[in-house]
Amino acid sequence: MDNAVADHLEQLFRECELAGITVTDQSERVCRGETGFDEGIQIWAEVAASRGHQLVADGYLTEEERSRAEAEYREWAREEAEEQILYLLAVEGTKAGGETD
Repeated sequence: MDNAVADHLEQLFRECELAGITVTDQSERVCRGETGFDEGIQIWAEVAASRGHQLVADGYLTEEERSRAEAEYREWAREEAEEQILYLLAVEGTKAGGETD
């Protein structure tokens, strides 16, 4: 698992001999008090609730740990969170022959 995969994509594209590579920052920022904060700040709680069970099934953590992490995150988001930035990059390249990936 590579939590920094976004930062490695440009080099991976080069290694695949793609051309015309462009990297665009598409990060999403939510701030308390702004429209969309309540929904945006909950993204990781929703991931823990929906995808976390697969991590349990694969033995990475127990159901108790997953459930506690989700509950603690939801409490933090509700009580303390001020800002969250989801780091997102779009990386595009062109194959020989002009096809876009």
